[in-house]
Amino acid sequence: DIWDISRVKDHLMIVPKRHVDTISHFTPKEQVAYVKLLGQYDQKGYSVYARAPGSAAKSVAHHHTHLI
Repeated sequence: DIWDISRVKDHLMIVPKRHVDTISHFTPKEQVAYVKLLGQYDQKGYSVYARAPGSAAKSVAHHHTHLI
């Protein structure tokens, strides 16, 4: 309910269509599309958060990005 000392109003996730372990496994085209999508939410005031590939909190190797 609290993120970065602020009350959370919305929590969205962006999940790639193709399963990847990390952003570094995106094709160049996927990288551009993903960053453009993140930028759209960044302009709306969302904080962007993703765990590092080796994070112990990940039970299955995959990538997704939180928009808070």
